[in-house]
Amino acid sequence: MKNIKEDLLKKQQFANIPMEEQETIINIDYLKKYIKISTSRKIVFKKLLSLLGTPIEINTIRGKISDGLWIIPFENRNIIKKVLTLSKLIMVKPPKNIDATKQL
Repeated sequence: MKNIKEDLLKKQQFANIPMEEQETIINIDYLKKYIKISTSRKIVFKKLLSLLGTPIEINTIRGKISDGLWIIPFENRNIIKKVLTLSKLIMVKPPKNIDATKQL
């Protein structure tokens, strides 16, 4: 499995996921004392890859990366501070055809 992960990461081929289906999920597990971050957004995936290294799980669609999962223990406070900033996770301006000021 590790060789498959490394091969996928070397190729850096990502599945074409529509913007409306891209998401980044942050789960804080207070009992197990870790933070799980999962993303299907290519730019966030690459940023987390550079900050955290290889994800513990990589999912694929037709042999291309669709999303990744990282787990950060609470003890890694400096890493958590670096990762959990909005600028690191959002990294995008809204498309021109979407009014970001309107409430959903």
